[in-house]
Amino acid sequence: MVLPSPVGSPMNMADVILALADNVYMYAFSVIIALLIAVFINYKFIKNFFSGLILVQFSFVFNAAIVIFGFILSKIDMSRVIHYFFFELLTVIGVYVVYKKIINKRSYIITRLKQSNPLIISLVLIFFNMALTIMYVKSVATDGSSRIEFMVSGWFSYVRPFISLMVPLSYLFSIFLLDKGNKMLGVAVIGSSIFSNIASGSKASFILGILSAFLIYRDLSGGVFLLSRLMRVAIIGGVTILALLSLAKLNVGLADVGERIILTGDATIMVYFSEHPDAASVGLSTLAKVHRGAARLLGDSSATNNDTLFGFALNMQETGENSFTGPNASIPAYMLCNYRGIMNLIGIASILGYLLILVFFVNNVVLNFRINNSILLLPFVLSSLGNFSQDYYSGMSDIVLIMGLAAIFGLAQMIAPLGSRS
Repeated sequence: MVLPSPVGSPMNMADVILALADNVYMYAFSVIIALLIAVFINYKFIKNFFSGLILVQFSFVFNAAIVIFGFILSKIDMSRVIHYFFFELLTVIGVYVVYKKIINKRSYIITRLKQSNPLIISLVLIFFNMALTIMYVKSVATDGSSRIEFMVSGWFSYVRPFISLMVPLSYLFSIFLLDKGNKMLGVAVIGSSIFSNIASGSKASFILGILSAFLIYRDLSGGVFLLSRLMRVAIIGGVTILALLSLAKLNVGLADVGERIILTGDATIMVYFSEHPDAASVGLSTLAKVHRGAARLLGDSSATNNDTLFGFALNMQETGENSFTGPNASIPAYMLCNYRGIMNLIGIASILGYLLILVFFVNNVVLNFRINNSILLLPFVLSSLGNFSQDYYSGMSDIVLIMGLAAIFGLAQMIAPLGSRS
């Protein structure tokens, strides 16, 4: 696939970084405006600033700040500002509404968690994280090439569903164990999770995973913890030290971390500041735009080419080559890239469809299924919900997994009465 040349674009990533350096006060003002909007939305819907949706809030602020900043510099016109806030707020408010519906059932959720077998679940999680660590050690490149290239290999698609289910569970269940006094099991689970994350070559993303899990559990427990202050300090201190060691191992400094935080909106920069925002979707079929997995299953050649992936395609547009790294498919940028005019209805339908399927799954499988362990699917659901606004692809991939899980649990429910009769 050959993408249109970015030459002539009003602003690229390098230009934006220079503009930020030259207009620090304007950018700071943009961040403040975005933060105020985020606080208002958060208060309006769940009235709790420190919620488990901290990643949604975080990505919203820095994505919105880039759009506001671009508008102040006259690099983004009002139509694109309206487009951004329409799709971003549609997604964020939808996520908040679903999250609130789940958290409102906190007492029932905690009761179901207490009915689980902590020892068996902990052992399963620890062995899974150990296996994951071994896989990462064998797969992550150490020669300076892309650390995540193996993730686009065919074999990894069979591993990804288990990672999607088990990693969020490891973080949340370890917090639950620590709060309920199972300190040894809790530390073992959270420790194995951290080491598998470090082995993956991630820039200490386990910090965000643990922080999100802690805040989600805080919402579920109503803010009441049995953890002692000493235990909290020990956990925070240990996680911080491991994070610093992980960053040092990757030769990542604080300046790099700061730049990465500011450029959370890198997809937003590449698309909203571009003269040709649809450059990264050239040649994609409508089905591939909505769901690449379904299109790939049907043999759609535009979906089987990794160079047409949103993040990779934008990276090629920006740098001229596919380095197997690139921005996540943040929803407003993805919609601007892929849809025009009346076709935006397809994008809107895919967002609402994701949220409705998630609600159906939570109500009919996670919370109300007769097998108690179905509640262990909740961390996966909440993780998917928290990541959706910043990565459309992950949400669509999770929908396939959700449908598969619903089918498995439904079949199990049908078979169970037959077994009892015999």
